[in-house]
Amino acid sequence: MSQGSSSSSYGSRRKCCYGVVASQFTAWTPNNAGRRFNKCSMPNGQKCKFWELVDDELPVRVTALISNLKNENEALRRERNLLLMKVVEIESVLAGDVAKIEDFKELDDVKGDKDVSKEKMDGGLVSVKESSPNK
Repeated sequence: MSQGSSSSSYGSRRKCCYGVVASQFTAWTPNNAGRRFNKCSMPNGQKCKFWELVDDELPVRVTALISNLKNENEALRRERNLLLMKVVEIESVLAGDVAKIEDFKELDDVKGDKDVSKEKMDGGLVSVKESSPNK
């Protein structure tokens, strides 16, 4: 969210110079963090100069606290999004590894008994050594 304002609503029912219900916003600038204000809701180019603060000025400490908490919240949101992207990336890699394992299993199933497994080879080697006359 930008440093400006957001959260349009019609809670105040104040009207601008045109008699149109003014939009209510919440300021998020460092000096006015959390303060609500009304302004003309007409489209750009047709707006009148109507603009008024709804809330009284907050103490500097409160404004700084709101601003700091908002910045911390945004930083945590960015960190969460980065971690979610990493999770997706890891899941993608794991899905690829699982697919490779399944491909190997299918390949092994296709070869069937024609292929000599490592266990059979090891067993055969042991039996050859046992029957060898050089013992």
